[in-house]
Amino acid sequence: MKLQEFKNDNPFINAERANKILKILSITFQGNEPKDIVAKKLHNLDYDPKKTAIFALGKAAESMSNGLRETKFRSSKLKIVIAPFDINSLDKDFRIYRGNHPVPLTDSYKSTREIIRILQNAEEENLIVLLSGGASSLFELPENGIEDQTFSDITKCLLDAGTDIESFNALRCGISSIKCGKILPKLKFNKYKVLLISDVPSNELYLIGSNPFAVHKFDFDNIKSSCLPENINFTTNSNAQQYMHKTSMELILSGNMFADSLSGNIKSNYSSEEVVDLGQILMGDIKIISAKLPQMLRKIFSDKGKPFWFIGFGESTAEVRGNGKGGRNTELSMRIMMEMNENEIFSVMSVATDGDDGNSGLMGMVADNRLKRKTSHEDFKYFLDSSDSAGFARKYSVQVESGFTGTNVSDIIIGYYGGINESITG
Repeated sequence: MKLQEFKNDNPFINAERANKILKILSITFQGNEPKDIVAKKLHNLDYDPKKTAIFALGKAAESMSNGLRETKFRSSKLKIVIAPFDINSLDKDFRIYRGNHPVPLTDSYKSTREIIRILQNAEEENLIVLLSGGASSLFELPENGIEDQTFSDITKCLLDAGTDIESFNALRCGISSIKCGKILPKLKFNKYKVLLISDVPSNELYLIGSNPFAVHKFDFDNIKSSCLPENINFTTNSNAQQYMHKTSMELILSGNMFADSLSGNIKSNYSSEEVVDLGQILMGDIKIISAKLPQMLRKIFSDKGKPFWFIGFGESTAEVRGNGKGGRNTELSMRIMMEMNENEIFSVMSVATDGDDGNSGLMGMVADNRLKRKTSHEDFKYFLDSSDSAGFARKYSVQVESGFTGTNVSDIIIGYYGGINESITG
């Protein structure tokens, strides 16, 4: 995947630094193709293809499924994929279904019921599951007594409230009939091999796509939300415990793995420049992150006495305040720029690794000291008050549009910090 390049005469940003960011991102995406990783992981799996079914679900379902072409499992008879968009690159023998994201709607519920029926009647002994982020809403079936629309309304409410991932998944598992291992008693396979691409910073396997095949118990007593109707009852997955010995799970790609690769590629391509790994920096509300990050960068520069690149990963939260087009990554880049001083040298981009940040249609936006000086506090406030960070990015032509990338790990932040220059001109 090759990202766009900014023209050198771009009046709003330092195009040289911005293009360095995009070059490193492109190289890193190319080196972490899900299809290549899946092919490698399945190469020595001793399952018989004739006795093995395939089920791919999530935003990376298509790219992960393409990895089967390089393995013996290309000949497996039953291959099912559910994704949030049209799929065109897979072989014709795949059964392809459509789901909704980020809120489960009619397509998700209809497809899920049909897929479960097929899996329940499958003659195969084993099931290979290719699971990635986004599966939470794509593959979903409410518990008995909960209407589909009620489940959809609860999900949308939790999203709009910026609910943290752990609480979100606990609530979802409590009202779902298939998540957190609840699907296992419904099926009859002897073995399950689950390969996972993580979009959650903790890489807890039960959190990835609210993993239907991972048995996990939540403490519902400590979880409260105004999004839940008073008559909703949570259910546990106690019957699934006896099936745990049948499942084998392996994490094949995650945010920290991607960040490590990103760091290595910066060092390989710009060997004279230093890289600082900020680790899991993207945690919590973006307002808090954007206030903290500039202070961290100033402290690191003070200690090192020279410019540096920085990278990090995680999953932040953002409150939706208006009807604009935006996402937590474009808004975070914008807010970090707001917190910087006009005489600080910096470039920053917070990245939606699936290429789809909120409802913005963007992967993210590049922000730097030049853009800082070209804009005003009133401009920032106008776009932020309506959650329209994508509108801001497009106004100044600093948006990064990739289309869907084929993967979906946690968010990534990459940038450059060069300290303070009182005579800065760009």
